[in-house]
Amino acid sequence: SADEFETIRQQGTQFALIFARISEEFLTSGFEF
Repeated sequence: SADEFETIRQQGTQFALIFARISEEFLTSGFEF
């Protein structure tokens, strides 16, 4: 249903934001190549 799709989309967006934040923390935590 449309509501079900909307819920999945919101969860995906939330996951993307969390993943981006974790990646940013990881990259800026002094980790150097």
